[in-house]
Amino acid sequence: MGVRERHRRERELRRRAILEAAKEVFLEKGFEASRMEDIAERCELGKGTLYFYFRSKEDLYLALLQEGVNELFGRIEKKLEEGGEVEEVLRRVGEEFWNFYEDNKAFFRLFVFGRRRLSFIPEELGRSNVERGMRYLQRFSELLEKGIEKGTFKKDDPWKLALLCWALMMGALFLYDDDIHRSMMKLSSKELKEAILEFCLRGLKA
Repeated sequence: MGVRERHRRERELRRRAILEAAKEVFLEKGFEASRMEDIAERCELGKGTLYFYFRSKEDLYLALLQEGVNELFGRIEKKLEEGGEVEEVLRRVGEEFWNFYEDNKAFFRLFVFGRRRLSFIPEELGRSNVERGMRYLQRFSELLEKGIEKGTFKKDDPWKLALLCWALMMGALFLYDDDIHRSMMKLSSKELKEAILEFCLRGLKA
């Protein structure tokens, strides 16, 4: 490995460490109470080094947000591209969405469940992410429409069905992420995931 490549990898590892530290601090203290000094201390770097990579905690927040959004949509896209029967594709996408939550609980807690409108988030970025999400919801609706046309699913408005399935999944994740509600459910994450998917698919066929 050449010197240039080694330095590039070192910079990437340091950047990754900073992002992970910021994620932990934001979760523990909340965004408003978090300071760059806290993040520097967590990743054991000097504050000057931290500012070399990120100008502010707002930049860190935005980097974490976009990283998570890109990973989520990338994973869903991959499952859609695998193709197959409509029911199979829907189940695969639903499983991947839930698996993304399991792999990225901090993302959901920072940017989904605890999301508030923060003034520093560029309007264009927020609109772009919403539009990306709506495009995937539209593709989900189109899959449902194909299932309806083939007689796999009952006749209904596919857009409405897509919204209901999405809302059910998000609601289940929101409750499961809370310690009190999770203890009341008495189901493992895998059991709840399977129950939600089965309920949705069975309801589509009713």
